[in-house]
Amino acid sequence: MVDYADQKETQPKASDDFRLKEFELLRKEIEYRTAGQERVERNVILALILTYAWLALLDTGRLQPPIKAIYPYLWWLPFLIVVLGAARFWDDHMVIARIGAYIARQEKLVEPDKGFWENSPEHWSRVRWGPATPLLLRKAIWLLLTLGTGTFAIYGML
Repeated sequence: MVDYADQKETQPKASDDFRLKEFELLRKEIEYRTAGQERVERNVILALILTYAWLALLDTGRLQPPIKAIYPYLWWLPFLIVVLGAARFWDDHMVIARIGAYIARQEKLVEPDKGFWENSPEHWSRVRWGPATPLLLRKAIWLLLTLGTGTFAIYGML
C-alpha cells in the first residue's frame, strides 16, 4: 500500500514554485533599484560638476539684460538637481525597504523558527558595521550635498 502523505512532502508544491519565482523577481527588483540609486548618485555628481563649471565660466558681462536679471537665480539649479536626486534615491530606498519587509514576512510564514535572508541573525552578523551603516553614510552625503549646494546658491545670489 502506498502512503500518499509521504509522496506529497517529496514533490514540490505549486505554491513553493510560485514563492521561489516571486522571490527571484523581487531580488531582481532590488538589484534594479540599487543600480538605479548608484546611477542617480553618479548622474547628480556629473550634473553638479557641469552646472558649476558653466556658472563659473559664464561671462556675465556679455549677457543680455533680461538674462542678466535671472543669472543669480541660476545658482539654485544645482540645489534643485540635488533635491530631485535625493528624492529619487529615497524613493528607491523605500521600495527596497518595503520589498525586504515583505520578504521577511513571507519567510516567517514558511518556517517561523528558521532564520532566512531578511530575518537571519547570521546575515546581519556578517555585515561589518551593522545593517544601516552604508545607508547612513549615503544619507550623510546627500545631506552634505544639499547643504553645500544651498550655501553656494545663497552665495551666488549675492
